[in-house]
Amino acid sequence: MSNNAYLLNTPSLVSDLNALEGEWLGVASGCYRIPAPWFYMFDSADLGSSTISYQASDDDAGEREYRTVKAVMLNPATSVAEAKSRLMRASRMFEASAVDASVVREYWDQAIAHLDSLPFPYLTIDAAEILLMQDVKESAEEFARAFGNEAQAVELVKKFSCFVDQDSSTHSEALDGGFHEPDYRMSYSRTAEARHKWDAKLDQVPLAWKIA
Repeated sequence: MSNNAYLLNTPSLVSDLNALEGEWLGVASGCYRIPAPWFYMFDSADLGSSTISYQASDDDAGEREYRTVKAVMLNPATSVAEAKSRLMRASRMFEASAVDASVVREYWDQAIAHLDSLPFPYLTIDAAEILLMQDVKESAEEFARAFGNEAQAVELVKKFSCFVDQDSSTHSEALDGGFHEPDYRMSYSRTAEARHKWDAKLDQVPLAWKIA
C-alpha cells in the first residue's frame, strides 16, 4: 500500500469505484494526504455509496489474525464542469486559508488549468489508502463530513490535507492539488467481465459496517 489518495477522471458518473469499467485516468494524487483543492470540487450532494474491502485484524488468545471484510462508505462524484465552477467560487477561501495568498493563488490557477485539460467528463476520488491509515470507519465518516457546509468541515479538510496553521510551507503542500501533467497521468482499464467477476467475489465478503 502506497498510502496515496487519487483523483480519478472517468467517462461516467460513478461514486462506487467497483462500478468503474472501460478506461479511466488517475489525474492527481496526494501522498499521506488528500489535497485540499479536491474537497472544494465536490459537495455533500455529490456523495454516493461506495463499497471498499480491506484486511481487518482480530486479537484471539494473544495472536493477531487478519480477515478480509467489506464496508460501505460515502464517496463523491461530479462532472468536471461542476468541479471547475465550484473551485472558481472557492478562490477567496483558498486565499484566506494561508499566509501567502499569492502562492495559494498559483496552486488554484494550476488546478483550474488541469481541469480544463481533462479528457473525460467526470471526477471521483479514491481515498481508501488514506482512510485505512487510521480507524477506517471513523476516517470514512469524517471524510464524508468534510464535504459538508458546517464549520467542522473546514477543520476536517485541514486534517485530511495536513494543513498546519502556523507553517506557511505546509500550507503550500496542503493546497497543492497534486495534479499530474498529461504524459504522467495513470491509465486504468477494466472489462465488464472483470468487473462482474470482482462483484461476485465481493459478494462473498462479510460486511463489517455501513455509513451510507
